[in-house]
Order: sequence, then C-alpha cells, then structure tokens
Amino acid sequence: MKKEFIVHFKVIRDGEIKLLRGLIPLEPGAEPTLAQFAQCLKECGHDVKLIDERRVIFAGRKDGEEYKIDVLDDYHPATRDQDAEQLATAFQKPEPLL
Repeated sequence: MKKEFIVHFKVIRDGEIKLLRGLIPLEPGAEPTLAQFAQCLKECGHDVKLIDERRVIFAGRKDGEEYKIDVLDDYHPATRDQDAEQLATAFQKPEPLL
C-alpha cells in the first residue's frame, strides 16, 4: 500500500515568496526521487526544469515569466505559540469554586 509524502516547496517570483505543498505517492520505506519531485511540481501547474540537483531547486516558467522553486527538505510546521496561549488564558474567566 502506498503512502503519501508531503512535499513542501517555496515559489520565488519577483521578490515574493509563497510556501506551498504537494503530494507524492510512495511505496513504504522509499524516498522521493528528483523525477518524482518534478512530476509533483508539474501536477501543481508548474513547467519546471531542474537547475540544482544538490539543493533540489527548479526553474519554473509560466506565461513567459521565469521563477525559481526551492523544494524544502527540512520544513517543520510552526509549533504552538506558548506566549499567545498564555495571553489568551489571561483573558479567560476563572472557573468558579464550588
């Protein structure tokens, strides 16, 4: 049974950076290949060409405009913001004692 590998990548266009993601179906224990990364990006609507194999950076082209796509291998989603949680807790009413 195949598992889904979530690919996080950033699109760098005109000084603007967008963080996006895609999916690659993989066999259990397998690692994604460069061809699978390229196929995933094509399925996301990007016409890509590999320009840096070591850092997994692609050149994209859309409507005559060129941009770069950087596949992130060390992406970690943001963890909980403890400061915001403490601030929110400060505004909550205390539970009444019975």
